[in-house]
Amino acid sequence: MSPNPKPLVRKAPANATERILVLGGDIDGNLGDRAILLATCRELRAICPDAEIAVVSGQPERWASEPGLRVLPR
Repeated sequence: MSPNPKPLVRKAPANATERILVLGGDIDGNLGDRAILLATCRELRAICPDAEIAVVSGQPERWASEPGLRVLPR
């Protein structure tokens, strides 16, 4: 092993946008699960206001009313 191994994690450039992908929450259309996922996304937005937040959803149309959230179809 070399004396100075490469780090496993690299720091992003200072001007890089933080991107967060949230998985799960609306698999079977359960309103409680969707509410938890929505609350999680809102808390993430409060903590990281400039981050790009995306969710994977089987029903992307249900997220149309949530501004600033990128929805990726399942």
